[in-house]
Amino acid sequence: MRKLQYKKFTLVELLAAMAVFSILLLVSMRLFSGAQQLWVRSEQKTNAFADARTAMEFVAVRMQTLVYYENVPFSMKDNEIWFATSMPMDNRDDEYYLRFLKFERDANAGTLVMRIYAGKEESRKFIAHFPPFKNQDAAITAWDAVSSKLGSSETVELIDNVTDFKIHGFFAVKNGNNWELKPQESVSSAFKDGSSFITPPYMIEVEISLLDNKEAYLRWKDGDDDKKKEIFSEYGYTFRRAILLGHRSGE
Repeated sequence: MRKLQYKKFTLVELLAAMAVFSILLLVSMRLFSGAQQLWVRSEQKTNAFADARTAMEFVAVRMQTLVYYENVPFSMKDNEIWFATSMPMDNRDDEYYLRFLKFERDANAGTLVMRIYAGKEESRKFIAHFPPFKNQDAAITAWDAVSSKLGSSETVELIDNVTDFKIHGFFAVKNGNNWELKPQESVSSAFKDGSSFITPPYMIEVEISLLDNKEAYLRWKDGDDDKKKEIFSEYGYTFRRAILLGHRSGE
């Protein structure tokens, strides 16, 4: 009876097969890793867009509650704005009182924050939160105008990993019988007090620049100017929104 003979693999053939298998495994792992990284980046981008949309909507709604009186201070700079707002008290729509809201970038934490001031505290704390006054007497006068209408203070973080926050105003200027909308660079000093605008613009453009993950922000924060540009070009996004306020200066 004829015996079956089995061909055996040589050591060279086994090594060659293992090498091919290793290469295929390495390629598969790289493809899987690349797909995973692509999915993570896509999710980070989606989350950044969603967070920015929510923050912009929040800022727009709050800014549109702005009220302006000559004896109540208002200030707008390139990177912050604060103003008085009339908001319902204790969720009752029939009772309103003044609060002060301030939007600014917290450079230490890298967050866009809204500071709410409605506290019956001494004037120096009010001045610390809302500083743009010509002198101490002007600050005390502003405090006297609003202190009787205030309650407590708090800070609300709106969005993380913010690299820049800018505000640009467009003012309605009367030219004869017509009104013209002019950017803040071209309006007269009647709207300004030093570097701050003290009269609300007709329209505000808000710009928020942010990175889509915390790790990138930490590297951006510690980097030099060139490194920051490189990181932002890869992970950064800039969002803009125009907010119509209308005439609120009583003019």
